[in-house]
Amino acid sequence: MNIFKYELPNNCPDILVKEDGLESGEYSICYYRITKCSPADDSDFIPQLLLAEFSQRRKKIERENNLSLLCQMASISILKKEEDAIKLIRKFKNIGKYIYKGVIMEEHGLIIVTPSGNCPAHCSFYAYVGIDEKNIFTQKAS
Repeated sequence: MNIFKYELPNNCPDILVKEDGLESGEYSICYYRITKCSPADDSDFIPQLLLAEFSQRRKKIERENNLSLLCQMASISILKKEEDAIKLIRKFKNIGKYIYKGVIMEEHGLIIVTPSGNCPAHCSFYAYVGIDEKNIFTQKAS
């Protein structure tokens, strides 16, 4: 049994599949990740749930008991299309400005398709213990 790299909220990621009806993502294909640093460092692969540990937004989500959103925040965002990464960088100035690409295999972690209004090609990636995301993703040439 694989163990996830970061502690996940209760019933995560099962809640996304069983209750929300979301599907597992594809493996052995290229995904894109937006980073703030170049070269990317560990901070570029920390889930929002950990980065926002003391934020008002997280506290509100916890108060509302929005388990699906908490679960998505416990992953790192990856994208199926490079064009979506470019659009998100233009739309959200603080998201980062570097695009990395990598092929995720099943032994790296779990992928769940989590589309949103801003990004229909969005997926959530839950890495397994021992996986260094910096070894999966390499910077895309500009």
